[in-house]
Amino acid sequence: MPLTHSAINKCLLTHIDGGSRESLTSTRLEDGSLVPWIAKKGPFHFTPETPPKSIHELDYSKIMPEAFSEYGPGGPYPLGGTKHKTLLALDFWEQAIEGEGSSEQIERVFLKNGRRTKDRFEAPMAVYKLKYGSKDWVIFIQQGNHQILGPSEVANQLELERGYVRLFRGIGHRSRFVKFNLPGTEGSQRKSALIQTYYDLLYESFSDSSLSFRTSNMSANHEVKHIVPRGYLHLPMVTAENSKIPKKYLPHLLAIDREHYTFSKAIAGQKFGPNYVEFRTPLTNLRITGEFAGEWETRIIDPTLVEVVGTHGSTSMKIVEEQIQFSYGGQKILTPLAESFDEIRIEVQGD
Repeated sequence: MPLTHSAINKCLLTHIDGGSRESLTSTRLEDGSLVPWIAKKGPFHFTPETPPKSIHELDYSKIMPEAFSEYGPGGPYPLGGTKHKTLLALDFWEQAIEGEGSSEQIERVFLKNGRRTKDRFEAPMAVYKLKYGSKDWVIFIQQGNHQILGPSEVANQLELERGYVRLFRGIGHRSRFVKFNLPGTEGSQRKSALIQTYYDLLYESFSDSSLSFRTSNMSANHEVKHIVPRGYLHLPMVTAENSKIPKKYLPHLLAIDREHYTFSKAIAGQKFGPNYVEFRTPLTNLRITGEFAGEWETRIIDPTLVEVVGTHGSTSMKIVEEQIQFSYGGQKILTPLAESFDEIRIEVQGD
């Protein structure tokens, strides 16, 4: 039977360090910052500069066994997916291993630990350049997840070294796109507390790579059927069992974290187009999915930090900006995932 929440927590807390229990996949440093790797130290601390001795050490079914379903296809799961769906990322790590951290084919472009500031949360992120012949490819690494862009997509990414990325979102034949923003923390005390709670939940969800990996991939449909818990692990789950957060807030926090984008202009225009929107946002504003999930998908953390830089397709496209609306006593919440721009009902139980 699937692992329960308590069983998962027990699996995560397996490492004894200085008398305290700590997860082998903990990413939180002593200063509170969060590394973009699978672990901050220990047997699973791998970076391109300090790679594992063998590619077999990157079998996630051994690093984070609690993340995989006994009902899904059997492991091993190199980098969290089946081998044929993680070939590019595996090739990157094989080059790092062969070069013992000094491969001329690999170059660091960007590296920043995640952190919780007074008013915001920044996600950890590492970006490297990988050469195939004379062509540059780019790999994004975030706590076990990888996304790789080929030369045609890299051509759209001109600000990676400065810490910014271009994202795209197809809207089909619609000519209206609603860009949602978070309510400002300078608003009502209740809204401000909710946004700060959202940032706290993000921080906790990135503090362990096993939890981060599952949270990032939970909404990628059938491509992640081998990952558990599937379909219900999300930000509110991070502290749902021991949280003092009123349950009525959780659906609102859930909706904030469901903004989906792609790194690929082609995917946005051809698969989800013909109309699509182009955006610019900090690399630290991303929660990427695994390479195996397809579609070069990422979610964003704070929609306020997403800048619209262009529209493609219809010449009559209109961008509408609205704040996410919270209905604390009722059942309605606006979400940009609606096929039309109607309200989606979410049942709220308890206080």
